[in-house]
Amino acid sequence: MTLILVACSKTTFTVTFDVDGEGSESIEVEKNSLVTRPADPVKTGYDFIDWYEDADKTKTWDFASKKVGENVTIYAKFEIKKFNVTFDTDDGTPVDGQLIEYNSLVCEPSKPTKEGYDFVGWFKDAAKTIPWNFQTDEITANTIIYAKWSLKEGLFPKGGLREQIDENNPRILNKVYVSTKSALQSKAKGLEPGTAVIIEDGTYDGVVLSPEANGTKENPIFYIAKNPGKVKFTGEARIEIKGNYNIISGIEFTNGSPKYDSGIIVIRGSYNRINNIKVTNFNGSFTKSNWITLKGQYNVLDNSTFSGKSHKGPLLNIMREDDSPNYHYIHHNHFLDFASGLEENEWETIRIGTSVTSRSSSFTVVENNLFERTNGEIEVISVKAGENLIKGNTFIEVEGLVTLRHGIKNIVEDNVFLTNSITDGGGIRFFDGEHIIRNNYIEGVRTSASFRGGIIIHSGNNSIGKTTSKSGQWTAFNTLIENNTLIDCERSFVYEGKYPHAPENITFRNNLVFAENKEVVFEGITLVNPIYDNEHYCGASLGIELKDGIFFSQEAPILSTVNGLKLHSEFGARDLNVLNNKNAGCLF
Repeated sequence: MTLILVACSKTTFTVTFDVDGEGSESIEVEKNSLVTRPADPVKTGYDFIDWYEDADKTKTWDFASKKVGENVTIYAKFEIKKFNVTFDTDDGTPVDGQLIEYNSLVCEPSKPTKEGYDFVGWFKDAAKTIPWNFQTDEITANTIIYAKWSLKEGLFPKGGLREQIDENNPRILNKVYVSTKSALQSKAKGLEPGTAVIIEDGTYDGVVLSPEANGTKENPIFYIAKNPGKVKFTGEARIEIKGNYNIISGIEFTNGSPKYDSGIIVIRGSYNRINNIKVTNFNGSFTKSNWITLKGQYNVLDNSTFSGKSHKGPLLNIMREDDSPNYHYIHHNHFLDFASGLEENEWETIRIGTSVTSRSSSFTVVENNLFERTNGEIEVISVKAGENLIKGNTFIEVEGLVTLRHGIKNIVEDNVFLTNSITDGGGIRFFDGEHIIRNNYIEGVRTSASFRGGIIIHSGNNSIGKTTSKSGQWTAFNTLIENNTLIDCERSFVYEGKYPHAPENITFRNNLVFAENKEVVFEGITLVNPIYDNEHYCGASLGIELKDGIFFSQEAPILSTVNGLKLHSEFGARDLNVLNNKNAGCLF
């Protein structure tokens, strides 16, 4: 008997796919067969490169020709992703971008600089509310890191002063007393720094002054009443300051009119100051004129009272002749009883710039002023420039709104709007973008107009990133609306929809609305990509679809009365001052 032994040859082999620490998968492949290429594997934070024969991943596996003759492992090779990190300096000096690997830290760059601003820090979000931590925040995608700025203290003093300039001012070096119009007009020429023209008590009719002399910061030139309020200019009056470092103070303008339509006082130079004056019913036969015109830079209008303007033309016109910044400071003034222009334009109480220069920044501050019944038009303050601050003002029974008409990056904060339920009062309306609307109090708005209300977010003629004409309607975008309180308002928020492009990327945060028996939002158009964060609304109806971040109720919130304002302990505005004629306006 013969025993024949036959060796059985293996007909399949195991092919293992090693996915570089992400696990493995095996298949059986027939001897001398090709391996079918699997789907590209995925590893978070990495790009797949290819499959390799060796563990060192130096030779790729050729799925088109390489056949299996033994058990084999095929290795996946990956390369870590790299992401672009861009620094948005918000018009500051440029900062170079970085290419950063997945889950790695960004190198903190040098601080950028920006004229008129102090650098605050780097932030994760465009609204600049979440700081970037360079020690812990890792990169997982292409990223923009945003610079945040604050206004320089030296350029934008906070709070100003309740100050009246008189003949005892320590910066006065030489005093010239005048008691007649002719003496005043002749002496107010060619003056040296530190000279004070001191005007004796009396009435001066038809005074025209056009001084060109320059004072200095330490020793300005003064044109002041000996006894503030006891010097009255009447008739066709005109003071035109062409030089720098001049101060006008203590004069009352009454029973007269501007000599020219550019105004009673025109400041053409820089570093000048109009302090503690009073203008009452100074209209004459004009159908259109300003009362005050500011040109130049670093001019101040403070502690003055303006009442009874009855004709067209901005009461205070900040005239921007080019794109240069202005840095004017308007504080502690009292504006009252500006007649209605019956919906006509150019009846603003304050106008900052025009559309011609609106794509540049003015850096003007309007702070701690009192507005009462300044009913010229819908734009009680008309902002037509960028980077201005409207802060701490009080508006009482005003048929108009603070209007950000043109320009970007304006701040409107700490203002109080008390309409006392008059028709067509309101709060704030804005076009364009990158504004901050913060910590304002608005009460008692009564309107049925689609472009009036508590806070109005405007549609526009341009899609975001595109332009329209300088005088056109620039669509609202990238604006933060936070910590505002709106009480008993018809149309607390208005999403205005007159124009084709909806506002985009508007952030609402920590606002409080109590609109008992009223709709909270009037939706004329649907916002694109809005963000709602801790919004607390109470009213008869919401007016929009309920969104994440909105807490809506028909039950009244618990409010406390502080300085006559109805405030909540956790949401909305706080720490506000309500001005009256004892803490704003002239001091005589």
